[in-house]
Amino acid sequence: MRTNKFCLGTKCIFLIIRKNSATKFLFIILVGIKYFFGLIFLILPYVYMFLRERNTFIFITIYCLIKMVT
Repeated sequence: MRTNKFCLGTKCIFLIIRKNSATKFLFIILVGIKYFFGLIFLILPYVYMFLRERNTFIFITIYCLIKMVT
């Protein structure tokens, strides 16, 4: 199967699975699960820090945003 040599990351994956709809469907489900759990881990530290301590609130926010991206 021919793909672009200079593709990176998600773009390369989409070029590879462009013609296979079942694989694309599974890929979309996996990405959705990743971001769903990312949202859960984004909300839980907010609740914990609101109940405990507000000093490290910004650090938890930055950590969760990095966790969502990676």
